[in-house]
Amino acid sequence: MAATLDGADPELILSDDPSDCWRLNTDKAPLLVSVVKIGESCVVDPGAEEEAVSGGGVLVAYGGKKITSVLKLSGGSLHPNTLRDMLKVKQIRLNLV
Repeated sequence: MAATLDGADPELILSDDPSDCWRLNTDKAPLLVSVVKIGESCVVDPGAEEEAVSGGGVLVAYGGKKITSVLKLSGGSLHPNTLRDMLKVKQIRLNLV
């Protein structure tokens, strides 16, 4: 089976045999975790209702056992101590300490 883009030459050839595959190494793939602050607590991977009532949050990317990126979510601001607490919560949750 061949997958084409706009009827052009095949860009991807796929086998019909389900055993014709290999395992994708995800050891270095980033892991994304979001944390929001609700009151005085930090909530890991909040649901829509929790995000709606949060006072702000961050999305953190982990590569291996270290933080590779931090993105501020939604409006508002975060105190530096709150940000530090959020990063600690994620590290404990992921056993990265």
